[in-house]
Amino acid sequence: MVEPDLFRAAMSQVATPVVVVTAISEERPHGTTVGAFTSLSLDPPMISVALDRQSELLAKLRGAERFGINVLASDQQVLAANFSKKSPDKFASVDWRPDAGLPRLPGAAVWLVCRTSELLDGGDHVVVLGTVEHAELDQRSPLVYHDHTFSTVGAIADDVVVSSARRVAEA
Repeated sequence: MVEPDLFRAAMSQVATPVVVVTAISEERPHGTTVGAFTSLSLDPPMISVALDRQSELLAKLRGAERFGINVLASDQQVLAANFSKKSPDKFASVDWRPDAGLPRLPGAAVWLVCRTSELLDGGDHVVVLGTVEHAELDQRSPLVYHDHTFSTVGAIADDVVVSSARRVAEA
């Protein structure tokens, strides 16, 4: 089996979207930053997100029927850092609004409302499967985490792609 440090280093080279998962519990908003998020199915539309077993949000999601997915935009690094900290009230100094009964972060690149479908064991994490009931796009570039740094994505110019393909073909 691969050593944990090597696995962590290898996975740091995989760019991931930065997502804040949110829920309402006991009339209060809760949320946490996650890097393990992906689309899962088109029919029905589903996503998966992995939460640490020790996550306070996971405890809230266990009793919640629905949760929100805020795919952060490239200018929302401060929000990503805020929601990644251990804190009893991460929403204290954050602009948010209720949407479909869930905490929504304005300015996010994508907003999803999900119905909790299933919780699956995944080592030291729990994989939450959600059926997407509502989606909104802001057409903003997403915030991405890669090699321990926040960045964003951009298109590669066609001439660069063609040039690279030629070099590979000639090799």
